[in-house]
This record gives sequence, structure tokens and C-alpha cells, in this order.
Amino acid sequence: MISLVRGEDLVDRLRDDEFCIVEPDTAPELADYALQRIAGVVGKAEFRVLGVEQQIKVILKTSCSSLAPGDDTEALIGRARAACIENRKLPLDRSTKPLPVRRRKG
Repeated sequence: MISLVRGEDLVDRLRDDEFCIVEPDTAPELADYALQRIAGVVGKAEFRVLGVEQQIKVILKTSCSSLAPGDDTEALIGRARAACIENRKLPLDRSTKPLPVRRRKG
């Protein structure tokens, strides 16, 4: 996953099935776009487990949360988790649809 983010971003594994990507100085709509792009790339990748012939399909459910005044890490991650739970109700194609790559100007 590290190869799918910018150099200034931070990727951390929070739980066995939960990752956090911190994108500093990124507008929420651009962060959400980046998460959708990452989910699309992961959704198209081939994953295999040693000893299992069938490849595994990975589907990411994503959410985006912004730091609010007075937030600590737990509050920020808690909002992101709550949004992710809500996103589970959305159709899968939101998480697996590949998006075009946007090039930064400048």
C-alpha cells in the first residue's frame, strides 16, 4: 500500500484488517479521491495465499475524516471508523471502481 501514496503520507496498520492513511495538508475531497483510487488499484490486484490455488479478491471499504479542533488521535480515527461502517451499506463498485490518475499542476 505504501507504493500507492505520496512520500509525505503515512500508512499504518491499526488492526489485522484495518489500515490508516494520513494525508497531511490534503483537502477532504482530494483525500477521498485518493482513497477511491487506492481501493480501485487494490481491487484489481491479484493476491494469492501459499497453498491455495484460487486467487483472493480484496475489497477495500474506505472512509475519510478530517482533523477537527480539539481532536486527539482516537477521536479522528473513531470518526473514520464510523464513516467506514456507514460505507459498508454502499454498493461495492464505489470501492472497486478504478479512477483516472490526476496529475498535479506545478
